Amino acid sequence: MKFIHPEWFWALLILPVAFLLILWDERQRRKRFARFADESTWAVLAPEVDFSARVRKAVVWMLAFAFAIAALAQPQWGMHEETMKVTGMDVMFVLDISNSMETEDVMPSRLEMAKHEIKSMVERIPGDRVGLVTFAASAAVSCPLTTDSDYMLGEVKITGPTMAATQGTDIGLGLETARRALDRGGEQAPPQAGVANSSHAIVLISDGEDWESSAIESAHRIKQAGIRLFVFGVGTQRGGPVPDRDENGTLVAYKKDRTGQPVISKFRPDTLEEVAQAGGGKYWNATDGEREVDAWYSEIAGLSRGQIGERKYAVFEDRFQYPLFIAVLLVLLEMAIPARRLLTDRIGSWAVILLAGAVAAGIPRPANAAPLNAYIDNEHGIKDFKAGNIDAAKRDFGNAQAVVPDSPELLYNEGVVQLGEGDAASSIQSFQEAAKRSEKSNPRLNAEALYNLGEALAKKGDIKNAQKTYIDAIRRSQRIKDAHLEAEARKNLELLAEQQKQKQQQKQQKQNQQNNKNQKNQQDQQKPKSGNQKNDQQQQAQNQKQPNQPNQDDQQKKDDPNDQPKHYKDDQQQQFHSQKLSQEDADRVMQELRRQERELEAKLKKKNGVTPNDHDW
Repeated sequence: MKFIHPEWFWALLILPVAFLLILWDERQRRKRFARFADESTWAVLAPEVDFSARVRKAVVWMLAFAFAIAALAQPQWGMHEETMKVTGMDVMFVLDISNSMETEDVMPSRLEMAKHEIKSMVERIPGDRVGLVTFAASAAVSCPLTTDSDYMLGEVKITGPTMAATQGTDIGLGLETARRALDRGGEQAPPQAGVANSSHAIVLISDGEDWESSAIESAHRIKQAGIRLFVFGVGTQRGGPVPDRDENGTLVAYKKDRTGQPVISKFRPDTLEEVAQAGGGKYWNATDGEREVDAWYSEIAGLSRGQIGERKYAVFEDRFQYPLFIAVLLVLLEMAIPARRLLTDRIGSWAVILLAGAVAAGIPRPANAAPLNAYIDNEHGIKDFKAGNIDAAKRDFGNAQAVVPDSPELLYNEGVVQLGEGDAASSIQSFQEAAKRSEKSNPRLNAEALYNLGEALAKKGDIKNAQKTYIDAIRRSQRIKDAHLEAEARKNLELLAEQQKQKQQQKQQKQNQQNNKNQKNQQDQQKPKSGNQKNDQQQQAQNQKQPNQPNQDDQQKKDDPNDQPKHYKDDQQQQFHSQKLSQEDADRVMQELRRQERELEAKLKKKNGVTPNDHDW
């Protein structure tokens, strides 16, 4: 046995003090009676007077108080194991740790501001899985996806340019490493290509200096994988010199290029904006007030959250009902105990006690209700959606769904918002899940979810499944006797049939026009031309020869080598059949081999950590 709030037992110290006061008051009462007559005389004059009745009532009342205190302490004994599904998002942060991030054009430096931005974002998404990828000219996963945000923030705190294997800046490599880490480490279902509200996200933080050209391609791959991309830029337009520090972090000098001139690192927001646009994401400049973090949270709060695992935990059974029940019975008993000696039958008092106990025992326990904050967020979401504030509605529904992920009402509301935004693919998933979960528990919600599912399928162009879904909605509306919903479903079903019929007619009409056009062209080709009829007859007469007599002109052309047909140079290259290479072809082959050798050498250098350019910041 254990108590959740044992501090309530301090209130039991009141009981002995109260009992002593009651005994003292009772003694004083007897003394006052004794001044008038002794106790034996009172037994004759007033036999109903009972000097010990008040003490008995006080003892029962104090026992009731003690059991009430025990109920407030919330005793627990007995336990069972429960499994809870953990839902959330997978967010991978991609941090630039190149030397240029040490530039102090923002205070205290670009890297320190980026770390503070990551800390603020992680604190806003408790319960979600977060990870960290650091990159310069090379990239590495510093922290895989985890729900331990403190561990991840510890890795962010200690990271720096000295942890990079090779200096430089390759944003594309960092994004590609994050995408692969999400594919490997995601325990939930992978995002669907093109779905904008998937539960995977990548947050890139850099100053925009990129000495490679693969960032746009990596952003395109992230968009095709259905991963949301968010980009933050750190720095100022004026830039600053790049510090050169030793292993202890002490400033030694400022970096210089090969000509001996100081290296000035420039903030390049245009590069980061192009990456964000290519990945279908959004871009913000990092500021001291961190208003951009609030805007980012508004975006990410509206995304769907998938199941990232299960958590088993032991649940102790609350047993406060038992001491509370005893306390109530004792209070009723104290009320039933008379303050004076009764001279009549006492059955009525015990009847009152038994009746009160039966009433108390029959009070049903309240059923577990849905969390209050989920209900409030849902109501706020409905209000915002009706007012036209779609972003706020998405955020409210997302917060409510994070608390109660299996609620069909929240899934239905999410589908309504997605359908209103034109995201038919996501709304189809939400309505399908809402219809599935409400099939037995809420027939009306099931019918409305099927109706909206048919509308979403129709907008996507899946006419066949839309018609089937409308038929199911009609059947459900008939069961719940909702004539209006049935009429609307039939109306939409007839419209789909009419649209399909019109498309077939238009298709048949185009096919008939094409057939008529083809027949007309054939007729025009079969008509003889009157002006050339004579020439055609002469040409036909000249072409009539004996089968064994060769043409003299052809024979002469065959004998004369100068009259042989000549091919153009391009034709000779395309139809080259010689088994020996000419000198020109041999040179061309050697040039191609040297080019391939240079490319292979560059790839090997990059793989071994050697920067293929002159920039090491």
